[in-house]
Amino acid sequence: MKARTTHAMGRVLAIALVVALLALAAPVAAQSPTEGSATAGVIDQALEWLRTQQQADGRFSGGFGSDVAPTAQVLAALASSGEDAAAWVGADGASVLDYLAAQAATVQDAGTAGRLAQALVLAGQDPRAIGGVDLIALIEDAYQADSGAYDAAGSTWSHALAMWGLSAAGVETPLAAVQWMRDAQNEDGGWGWAVGQPSDSNSTAL
Repeated sequence: MKARTTHAMGRVLAIALVVALLALAAPVAAQSPTEGSATAGVIDQALEWLRTQQQADGRFSGGFGSDVAPTAQVLAALASSGEDAAAWVGADGASVLDYLAAQAATVQDAGTAGRLAQALVLAGQDPRAIGGVDLIALIEDAYQADSGAYDAAGSTWSHALAMWGLSAAGVETPLAAVQWMRDAQNEDGGWGWAVGQPSDSNSTAL
């Protein structure tokens, strides 16, 4: 069962990432993907599949744990594709944004806050006022000035997401936080999911 749920989460996140990358890359080749073009066709197919994965309350499930992170990932993909997230509504009448607003108070770590913040900015929303929560303040409160880290356990993944969220919101990242990330880089040029872990493509890309 764990393998199935992990695969389901991976598929949702992979499709969301493909949609976002295709949408963001399109302006490099042209102003926008024209109707009927190969790029537009792929994005349309990816979006069509994503619609089948939306739950009744507006969320997108990763298969286990909190669904805030995978739903935020989908929100980023929708925004990058020019979709109106408010129009993506589940069977209960709640949109992607409604679900995230309802769950914002459950966000406790800087990494999830950063992931959600950057998605909200892409969607034209205020990360400082989502469901009564200031995600930027949450990230800043998690900062450890003595080490420069945003994650006490040494997670480069969470640290990078926190930096991404701040940058998306136009907040300057402390130099010590940048240096922490530099110091966490492995000799092969990549990063692992945490300090001292072998490099992997996901962590390095993030």
